[in-house]
Amino acid sequence: MLVYIALALGCALLYFGGDWLLKGVTALGDKLGWPKAITGLLLVSLGTSAPELFVSLGSALQAHGGMAAGNVVGSNIINIAIVLGLAVSVSVLHVERILKIQLLMMLALTIVGAFMLSDGVVSRLEGLCLLGMTVVSFAIAFKPEKINADTLLNDGGSQQAITEQTNANLSNRFATLYTIVGIVALLLGAEALIWSGLSLASQFGLPEAVIALTVTALGTSLPEIAATLVAVIKRETSLAVGNVIGSNLLNIGLVLGTSALVIPLQGFTLDNLTLSVFVSLALLITLLGWKPGHYPKIVGPMLLTTYVAYVVMLLS
Repeated sequence: MLVYIALALGCALLYFGGDWLLKGVTALGDKLGWPKAITGLLLVSLGTSAPELFVSLGSALQAHGGMAAGNVVGSNIINIAIVLGLAVSVSVLHVERILKIQLLMMLALTIVGAFMLSDGVVSRLEGLCLLGMTVVSFAIAFKPEKINADTLLNDGGSQQAITEQTNANLSNRFATLYTIVGIVALLLGAEALIWSGLSLASQFGLPEAVIALTVTALGTSLPEIAATLVAVIKRETSLAVGNVIGSNLLNIGLVLGTSALVIPLQGFTLDNLTLSVFVSLALLITLLGWKPGHYPKIVGPMLLTTYVAYVVMLLS
């Protein structure tokens, strides 16, 4: 019973912690006079990816490489299959030009990441490589001629519109408080989720990587799911698509890269099924994003069904 309480508590803390951190950093970015593009693309996407960062980094520091790697791969699979799947099931999502470029970068990072993960070891040098590729990706997105109020890669434009009034009413003190409280909540939530995940793995005799790919990954993806549902409700398709692309970029480049850079990940095994689904989903949304340039509604149920089939095969 305690394991399930810790699991629920961890998910709740990660959800609210990510939300508070997101609210705090966007408000601070506004007050610092940063361009909306920079605040939205970097700070907001970092806020939604913060749970993955804290869980994977915490797992790496505790020598649980399988939990760290599985959380990243599982979160990316969920971002496409569930987060994007739910959004596309409700509304056709169009892909803007700037997002098409980032789709290619996401696909490249996914392929390189899968190759690095295939041998059960991610070294510091490989982590540095992933971080470097992410920096290049964001540098491309930050080119002045590509940045405008209507085409942001990530949560920026839409999320800024959603939170603009809130940020205007936040003082520096409260913005800082939101940020600090969000970080503390993420730390506690990550620790609770890691502990409960390891306990479940032991209880059911499953490898920790399997728990990380499913239960833990779903818990850390709650901010992305929430942000995308809000975007669909408000008919902000750029936010829905950008959220998936930006989160996947940061999960591989920042989360996996930083974790490996701090503590090399080793001693884990990700099966061929998982790595194949990991790459195939990224390839699918990249191809559809370029031509026809949108995600038709039929893709939604296909993505959701793919995830169910994947989990069934993984557990069997």
